[in-house]
Formats: sequence, structure tokens, C-alpha cells
Amino acid sequence: MIRILNTLVVAGMVLAVVGCGKARSPKAAFEQFVAAAKGGNEDKMVACMDKDTGSAMKEVLALMKDMGADKKKNPMDEFKGTFSYGEQTIDGDKATLEVTKDGKTQTIAFTKEDGAWKISIPELQQGVKMLKGFKAMADAMGKGGK
Repeated sequence: MIRILNTLVVAGMVLAVVGCGKARSPKAAFEQFVAAAKGGNEDKMVACMDKDTGSAMKEVLALMKDMGADKKKNPMDEFKGTFSYGEQTIDGDKATLEVTKDGKTQTIAFTKEDGAWKISIPELQQGVKMLKGFKAMADAMGKGGK
């Protein structure tokens, strides 16, 4: 179950960045997010996400801590290394950016909020519901995930 938590955090962040700033482009928003992740600054990471995604990420991070996520494997380590960027598409207040790391390319979605580009991962809220269900099952079985 902890592996699922770690995977969801990483997937959420890769599908995808106090202080993210007013990112003028999706690429700038992603770069700010990566810098925050590399520095282990969860508040700055969440600030680089749209409101719904940031709220869901806070819940995922809290669930991971509550369930005793594997301290040996830091999900932020996924952001070490070099990213390359492909096509950036902007359509009004929505955008996508192709990001490649270790030969794997993913398309990251963005939303413009309050004049700044933010990472947008609507699927993360569904992941939170799933994690809460796993935690409830673990608690009911007396394991609590720890």
C-alpha cells in the first residue's frame, strides 16, 4: 500500500510546481515545481499546482505520512536529473507541455489561475479517494498502514 502512495505522489507530480511565483509560461511553472521538489519543499510544490490539485496533493502527502510511507524511498528523488521539453500548447487558460526524462515523455496539463500557470492534475482527486479507501481497510484490519 505504501508503494501505491509513493507511486501516486510521483505520478501526480509528474503528470506532471508559499513562493512558486507568477509563472509566465507552463514551462516556467514546471521548472519552479521541479526546483521545489528537488529541495523537498512541499509548500512550494503545492503552490505550483492549481487549487484543486494542490488540495489533493496536500491530502496525499498527509496520508503518506500518516501511513508511514517508506522513508528510504523519497518520491522527490524522481525529480533529480535532467528534463527536456517538447511542444508547449496554450489554448486560453489551458495548456500542455511535453516533458521528457530518462527517455520517457509525458504531457503535463496546466491551468492559468490568478494570472499564473499552475500544474493541473484532476485525476489526483480520484487517487485521494482510493488512498482513503485503502487506509480505511488497513485501519479496519488493525494494521493502520504503519
